Amino acid sequence: MKMTACTPVVNTDRLEECKAFYTQHFGFEVTYDSDWYVNIQSPGEKHFDIGFLKPNHESQPPVFQPAYHEGISFSIYVESADDAYKALNDAGVPILHELADEPWGERHFVVVDPAGVPLNICHMIPPSESFIEGYAPGHAAV
Repeated sequence: MKMTACTPVVNTDRLEECKAFYTQHFGFEVTYDSDWYVNIQSPGEKHFDIGFLKPNHESQPPVFQPAYHEGISFSIYVESADDAYKALNDAGVPILHELADEPWGERHFVVVDPAGVPLNICHMIPPSESFIEGYAPGHAAV
């Protein structure tokens, strides 16, 4: 099987709020917009999509109807977590975990989107010696 894309979809009644949050703070563009589903795509050379689906929509099989997000989080990699922290903090977005350097090779902080999904906003930094062996060759920021 050759995969062509992978889009996480969050079931939420807060479609408009999620659309506004991601377009305003992260520059996503709306690629599909209806009263029951919104798809957004990141800018830049490497695109990725996020979908937001209204719960209990009759077009969906029962497994996709309940609202849910528990157990999911997104890591959004940025050029500078420091710059992103300042921008989001200045915009009044609540910070759930303050900016920190982690030994596994990440500088990050955490916010939550309007659907309740935690967002780990980060950029890679060199990992400590105890974590470097876990990285596949060429994937650690060293």
